[in-house]
Amino acid sequence: FGADQFLGAFPDEKSLEKAKEIFFRWFFFSINLGTCVSFTVISYIQQSISFPIGFAIASAFLVVSGIFFCIGSK
Repeated sequence: FGADQFLGAFPDEKSLEKAKEIFFRWFFFSINLGTCVSFTVISYIQQSISFPIGFAIASAFLVVSGIFFCIGSK
């Protein structure tokens, strides 16, 4: 689903390893960024503005991620 897409795209093993390294670097960065945003921004919105608005934002992102997953799978 991620790094396996690189198997036929690179001619040699060194460039394949570099591509996998870049992929996983961005993958873990995006996971950690999402976690940081959810623990700070969404929590702030739920506690200071309105819990239903914060819950709706989190739910909307969950639906969007599900749509992207369905679009990306065969």
